[in-house]
Amino acid sequence: MPISVDGSTRVLSVIHVVISLDVGGLERIVLQLAGAGKAACENVSVICLEGPGVLGAEAVSRGIRLISLGKRPGVTPKVIGRIRSVLREIRPDVVHTHQIGALAYTGPAARREGVPVILHTEHINHVTNSTNWSQRMRVRLLWWFGGRYAARFCCVSKDIADSAQHIVRQSKLCVVDNGIPVSDFDSGDYRLSTRAALGIPADVPVVGIIARLDEVKCQDLLIRAFAQVRQQHHNIHLLLVGDGPTRNALSDLTSELQLTSCVHFAGYQSEPQRFLPAMDLFVLPSRLEGLPLAILEAWAARLPVIASRVGGVPNVVTDGVNGLLFDPGDQRALEARIIQLLSDGILARRLGYAGRARVEANFDTRRMVSEYRRLYLEILQSR
Repeated sequence: MPISVDGSTRVLSVIHVVISLDVGGLERIVLQLAGAGKAACENVSVICLEGPGVLGAEAVSRGIRLISLGKRPGVTPKVIGRIRSVLREIRPDVVHTHQIGALAYTGPAARREGVPVILHTEHINHVTNSTNWSQRMRVRLLWWFGGRYAARFCCVSKDIADSAQHIVRQSKLCVVDNGIPVSDFDSGDYRLSTRAALGIPADVPVVGIIARLDEVKCQDLLIRAFAQVRQQHHNIHLLLVGDGPTRNALSDLTSELQLTSCVHFAGYQSEPQRFLPAMDLFVLPSRLEGLPLAILEAWAARLPVIASRVGGVPNVVTDGVNGLLFDPGDQRALEARIIQLLSDGILARRLGYAGRARVEANFDTRRMVSEYRRLYLEILQSR
C-alpha cells in the first residue's frame, strides 16, 4: 500500500530483525507482521542475525525476503557492519527489531545508515524473571542502550512496560498486544481425525498444551500434576504439542510415572489449529511469559484455559471469568484447577466461550498489524 511522505508517494519498505526464526510465539508474530505487510504490497524483508531457523522456509514460501547473517553466539560487534551493508542496499523506511539483542546490534547500524524509523518490540520481561542480580543488570543495560536508538519501545504486556519505565524514556514506551488470525481457528473440525492419528480414544477427556518443550514452559510440572489427577479421573489423556531441548527428559519422566499409554507427544506442528480441537482443556504452566499466543489460540478454539500467574498472563486471563490461574510452580493448585474443570463441564464451556469473546474483541491479527502500521507512519511523518 503506497504511503505519502514529504509530498511524495511510495511503497513502504519494512525490515524485521530477529536473532533467528526458530519455533516460538515471537517468531510467529514476526511472520504475521511480515506476511500482512507483504499482503498490503509493502516491501518486506526479515533479517536473521544468526540462522534462518525452523520457520525460515515458511517465510520464504510466503514470498518474504529472508537474509541470514550467520552471526555466531556471543558478542560479535562486526555483525553491525553486515547489517549496515544490508540496510544500505534495501534502504528501508522502517527497521522493526524483536528481542533486545537484535536491537543492540541493529540500532547503531540503522542510525548510521539514516533509517527514518527504528521501532522495537520487547516480548518477554527478562528483568523481573532474571535469576540473579547480574542477569537483571545486563538486561537493564541492554534496554537502556537499545532504548537510545528506538523511536518507540513497544511491549507486548503492561508488566514489561512497567519494568522498562525507569530505564527507557517514558515517551518512547507503549504497549501493543499480540494478535492471532482468529478466523483460522474456525476452518474445520479435526477432533476425531487428530485423536485417531495420535491413538487417543474419541470419548476420553484430553488435557493439552502447545508450547516449545523447554524448562521455562514447565511441562514436567504438568506431567506430574496429570499423574495425580489421573488417580481420580482414570480415563484422561495428556497431549503435548511441540518439540525442544527437554523432549527426552519429559519422555523419561512419562515412563518413570508409567504414563506412556496416556501421554502423547505430537512434536512440532506448524498448524496448531488442527490439534486444539482434540483437547478438552488447555494448560500453560510456564514460569516465564509475555503475552502468550498459546492462550489466545486456545481461546480462539473455545477451550477453557488454565495458566500460571506470570508475566502478562494476569492482564489477559481474569481468574474465574475467562480462565483459571494458579501460582507458578504450585503443583497442588494446578491439580485442583484441572480437577475443577474436569468435574464441571458447564464452567469449562463458559470459560471457553468467554475466552473466544475476549480474543475476538481484543487480540485479532488485524488489530495488531494496524497498531504497528500506525506507529510506523506516525514516526515517519514526524521525521
